[in-house]
Amino acid sequence: MAGYMPFSKIDAWLRATRSMWIATVGPDQQPHLVPLWFYWDGRAIYFDTGVKTVKRRNLSNNDRVVAHVGNGDDPIIIVGRALQISDLDEIARVDLAFRAKYVDPNSGVSAGYPETDQDLAYRIDIDRIMAWEYGTVATRTDFLFDGVSWQGIAPQRI
Repeated sequence: MAGYMPFSKIDAWLRATRSMWIATVGPDQQPHLVPLWFYWDGRAIYFDTGVKTVKRRNLSNNDRVVAHVGNGDDPIIIVGRALQISDLDEIARVDLAFRAKYVDPNSGVSAGYPETDQDLAYRIDIDRIMAWEYGTVATRTDFLFDGVSWQGIAPQRI
């Protein structure tokens, strides 16, 4: 494996984390950054958004995204394309995962995927994952999916 981190650590962080930040770009080339809930299935990231949101308008113009999980010392940076999904089996699978992951501790109410009938379902097809530890970019490890598993590769300049 190239790099310093095993992918199992990245996988565990993505499964345990409740929120991520996602950056999109508008037609005017202005960046837009928002936090959101997500589900990681080991290959892709799923999220939803309202039909009238800036994020939705941006994605309809440019599907390229950068997502960030963690903090500046232990980041996971995900680069890919956010594609709207309509496959009912895929949506149902992710809905079950969302309902298990996002349960209000006070009421017991679960969040669905998509959460309302005014929300659209998205999947981030990932081009690259970059991560490092302890605020030391020298520990950076990049990962690409080879169709079977995530492989560590030599980091590229960011």
